Amino acid sequence: MKVLALTGILLIACAPVLAAAQRPGGAGQGGRPQSQGQGQGQAQRPTSPGSGQGTMDQDRTRQRHQDRDRIRQMATDQQRDQYRTCDKSMDQIRTQARDMASGASKQFDSAKATQQRDQLREQIRTMEQIHERMMQGLNEEQRNSVQSRAQNMQRTQERINTRLQQMDQELSNASPNGKRVSEQARAIEREVKTWQNEHRRLGDDLNLKG
Repeated sequence: MKVLALTGILLIACAPVLAAAQRPGGAGQGGRPQSQGQGQGQAQRPTSPGSGQGTMDQDRTRQRHQDRDRIRQMATDQQRDQYRTCDKSMDQIRTQARDMASGASKQFDSAKATQQRDQLREQIRTMEQIHERMMQGLNEEQRNSVQSRAQNMQRTQERINTRLQQMDQELSNASPNGKRVSEQARAIEREVKTWQNEHRRLGDDLNLKG
């Protein structure tokens, strides 16, 4: 009887320990429940939504730089000569327009103004022809790379010709107004300067200044 009683006491005392050992993640495994997925490697962190786009932007930027450098290497000596000749003609036109504007504003002479107008028109025509030959001498890749600049220059060229027509109308009057002729000459000089600035940016793009 004593043996049976003793055995019962021992069973009661050991019951909590046996129950803990039988539970998943119990005392036999350190007493701490395993986290879900443990033993199968750490879960991968999600990729940032913007990281892929950033890489694509960098690739496109790198490609643009490579294309630009490749196109700049296509410049020829003939293209550079035409570029410099065209730029020089613009300087001459601007000088002629400034002289005309100054003379017309101080002591207007209709005959002299008409002669200066004719010289100005001839210089502008020569400039346009040189520019056209230069553009025709570019290969397709070069032309495509400066297409927007060429379009800007075309619009400016149209404004220059409009100013010349306005000057023609004023000088065709019986008594031309010297002040208006002066203003028109200054307007032509400003438009040619705009044209020249775009021409020089085009030269930078195509490496024609060297």
